[in-house]
Amino acid sequence: MEPRRELIKRALGTLSTGIAGFEQALGSEIPNGSLIMLVGDSSSHHRSFAQQVMYNHVISKGKVVYYSVEESPLDILEDMQTFNWNIQSYLDDGSWLFVRVIPPTLQKISELLPELPYEAKLTVSSTSLDLLKQDILQKGKEGRWITLPLSYLLQNYEYREIQELILYWLGIAHTYGGLHLILLNNGGIHEERIISSLEHNVDGVFKFEMRPRMGGAEGFLNVKKLRKTLVTLKQIGYVISEGGIVIETLSRII
Repeated sequence: MEPRRELIKRALGTLSTGIAGFEQALGSEIPNGSLIMLVGDSSSHHRSFAQQVMYNHVISKGKVVYYSVEESPLDILEDMQTFNWNIQSYLDDGSWLFVRVIPPTLQKISELLPELPYEAKLTVSSTSLDLLKQDILQKGKEGRWITLPLSYLLQNYEYREIQELILYWLGIAHTYGGLHLILLNNGGIHEERIISSLEHNVDGVFKFEMRPRMGGAEGFLNVKKLRKTLVTLKQIGYVISEGGIVIETLSRII
């Protein structure tokens, strides 16, 4: 198929997260080639959402790269094992890749950690994320869905460098397709104006929060934007089960 026809196919296509009931509650599947920011605090399970989406993709014969920064892939694997998302066979065949991004501030810590056979290390400079951009480009060309936690990088790099990274990644997503997820903690770590500014540069923004309720807790996924769809501001309820995030059947406009 000609490149132009491939681009048209990607522009018109949609993707499923594989999370039961999510697209129904959202009112749409996710447009192919979307870069979406998942915002939440440590209790909101926004990371679990990303891991569940990537797990559903890899078990459907897709390819994934999951970047980590201050967090070890071992920690991510332990989190996923909580929900019985076993990816060992996909690590073995290369369908799932872990890439550890190592800025100079984490270099000494990285040297103390054990070498993992399924983890690639990417050392970046203190002022530039160009090597990370190049790696994302390579993984995008391979057709991989990509997840990257942004909070540590946002704390340790100039805002302009982060913005350029996101815009570069956005172009990769639009060109090569797939579903691409940015993880951002909002527990008072970053100024709201900075988060709001970054939100303008992505295709979608999903904000997660967890509230106490009788007998447990209830989650709310607030869809702030989703380009190339008719989705308006919407709130989707969810709970956490042994199998991961479960979408409640009713969503509401906010």
